[in-house]
Amino acid sequence: YARKCFLIRNFNDMFKLLTEHLTDLTSMHQSPFFKVFEHDALRWEQTLNLAQEILEVFSDVQRRWIYLEGIFSNSIDVQQQLAFQYRRFKTFDREFIRLMREVKLEPSSLYWFSQERALLPRLEQYRDILTTIQKALGVYLEKQRSQFPRCA
Repeated sequence: YARKCFLIRNFNDMFKLLTEHLTDLTSMHQSPFFKVFEHDALRWEQTLNLAQEILEVFSDVQRRWIYLEGIFSNSIDVQQQLAFQYRRFKTFDREFIRLMREVKLEPSSLYWFSQERALLPRLEQYRDILTTIQKALGVYLEKQRSQFPRCA
């Protein structure tokens, strides 16, 4: 994206594939032989559910980052008027770009979807930071709109 980092572009395909695999696992519960592979099936079910949660938050974080990155990169006025939020965004921006580079270097899904990576809490924290910044930007933009109403 804008030569800064690579983005994940196929979220819909991943959600579709995860849904298919979770459906397959659910149907396996009906098998009379389920007890034989129950432990593995439950472990996979847990991993796929975690993957789904991670991807939902990841897609939201990526979408918000793209939106805010465009605004903060192209508006000196916003950078000055929202200096604190701009600094928060720049700190987040560096962390997010580092994460995206790490994802590019290690494309294995299982690596990122493991509990040990603790990616979900990290992404949830990112989402909270971006939500706060986005709210401050919304307040600023609304204030600007009220100061400069359009001609009727």
